[in-house]
Amino acid sequence: MKMHLSEDEVAWILEEVNAQGKSIEEICRANHIPVKTFHFWRRRFRAAEAMDEKKIQELMRERDRLQRELAERKEEINILKKFMGK
Repeated sequence: MKMHLSEDEVAWILEEVNAQGKSIEEICRANHIPVKTFHFWRRRFRAAEAMDEKKIQELMRERDRLQRELAERKEEINILKKFMGK
């Protein structure tokens, strides 16, 4: 019988090992999944987390760049206002 669990359910099962301190075998037995499946999920989610981490870092760099650019534009506006006598 194949089980189709949502990503949230898989994440919850993976977190159970850390949260409850139970062995992987106990968690798998309680959730009716093979140990091999557990390890497959763990590898897949770690890879996804690493990709998410890279994306977050990329977005933070972009945010910093945009903030610097905005500060430069504000300074340009202030200079133009002074030049125009406002």
